[in-house]
Parts: sequence; structure tokens; C-alpha cells
Amino acid sequence: MKKRYLMGLLLCTAILFGCTTHSDSTAISSNQNLSFAELTQKIEKATKEREAEDAKRYPSKTLVPVLFGTPLSLDLNATFLPPEYKGDNLNELINKFEKISEKDKYETTSNYVSRLQNAVDSNIIYAFEKDYYIETISYNADVKELSIDIFNDSTIDGKNYFHISTEIKDSSNYIGTNVYGAMVDVKRISTKETALAVDDLTNKVIIKISIEPEAARKLEDKENIGFLFISKIHKPSGFREPIAFQKYEISKATIDNPKSYFSDIHFLSVDLYQVWVFDKISGKVLAKHNIN
Repeated sequence: MKKRYLMGLLLCTAILFGCTTHSDSTAISSNQNLSFAELTQKIEKATKEREAEDAKRYPSKTLVPVLFGTPLSLDLNATFLPPEYKGDNLNELINKFEKISEKDKYETTSNYVSRLQNAVDSNIIYAFEKDYYIETISYNADVKELSIDIFNDSTIDGKNYFHISTEIKDSSNYIGTNVYGAMVDVKRISTKETALAVDDLTNKVIIKISIEPEAARKLEDKENIGFLFISKIHKPSGFREPIAFQKYEISKATIDNPKSYFSDIHFLSVDLYQVWVFDKISGKVLAKHNIN
């Protein structure tokens, strides 16, 4: 199975990089004996050769430095991101893993855990862009330092979770009453959210960046600053570790606080490695914070 997977990677790479694949059966079969690391080095070499060829052929061409979500092209040393970079699609991944995370009643526990483990490719590193949510940003002009606190939202099932995106499904008003007959205009908000569930983290990630005042001033606008969570999908080790799961949060309205919230939250369990901060306008990566 692994050999067929590596063969697929090589064939896809050959197509992507313009390598000749016709009747090269001997060359392809010889790759079956390579380790994954050796095959990756071969692919990287082919990539660099093709990029050098492109640079000569098209000197004005801007090469995209980073494409996430595939082990063939992730560059953790990137200093710039492509324009309007949005990261990997967390919602699609959650939908995929929610479909397989439910245990069939005729399935043994060991088979269930094995099935989930086999569904996770540990070679793939993902980058999820986080909405500007409850981050706290401050600037110390005396030392030219920008400080960013990225809070996790809460703890659920023993895991910390970080909100990634929110879609408002309903925003409306209704007249509410209490047991004493008092009436109030209530704002009702219903959302669908995505989040990353992470083990063993404190309640916030603190990132400090040395930056000039004018550059820092531009980042005060939340539309100009982005956050990427560099992660791998967590490989479950037991029955009670679903890859993807769903929870609801409900907050009822009161007379003093006439707002009601219903949140449908979909989680993906990940191992978090880094948090990147980047300038959305220029694409410049401002900081890469390692998660211990």
C-alpha cells in the first residue's frame, strides 16, 4: 500500500513538474525501492531544477513560494505568502473526518481505532488561517515591540480549542418575556463555527515581534494582520479520541442581557506546531512562534 502511495506521489510530481513519464517503466519501478525520505529528496531536486529552468525561461514570472496541505510543497522556511492566501480548508477536512469518526455498532473497538489511525496521513502539514477574534494586540514604542496574545476559547473534553472561523446562520429579533411578564426585545444569533482541538496548551499563546512604529500602526486594522496555525491532524490512540467531533453552545437571553446565542461548533483534533503572524497586504511572515 505504501509503495503504491509513493508511486502515486512520484507520478503526480512528474506531471506537475513536466517530467517525462511515457514508457519509463524501469525508472518508475526503481523508485519503489526508495525510502520516503529518498523519494522526497528526489522530488525536491526535480522541483528546484524546474524552478531554475522557469526562472531562465520567464525572468519576470513570480513563483508562488508556498502551497500548503501537501507534503510535496510545504515550505516551513517561507518568508512570504502568496497574495490573499487563505490557508487550507478546515471545513472540508472536518466534513471528511466527521463522516468516518462514528463507530459502527458491528465494528470492534480495535478495528475502529485502527480505521481512524489509517485515515490520518502524518506526512501532511496543514496551515489554517484564524479569524481575528479575541486576540489582544499592543505596541511598546520605546522598545519597538508588538505583543500579540492569542487566547484559546475554552476547554472541551480535556482539550483546549482555538476558534478558526464563524459563519452567521441567523441574526434576528423577537419579543421575550420572563415569568413575571416583563417583556424585552431579544437579539437572537445562530452561528456555525470551526475550531482546532489541541492537547496540553496554556490559556493563550504570546507572540512578540520587533517592528517599526509605522509598520505596527498598519497592523492595528484587523483586516491587515493574519494568523496561521501550522498543524498535523492528531492520530488517535484510543476509542475516546475522535478526529472530528461536534458540540453545541447555548446562551439564553435575560432581561439584563437580552441576547441569545446558539453555536454549532465543529472541531478537528490536531497537533499544533507553530503559529505564524503575517501581513495580509504584503504577504510578509512577521513571526513564527513554536509551540512546545
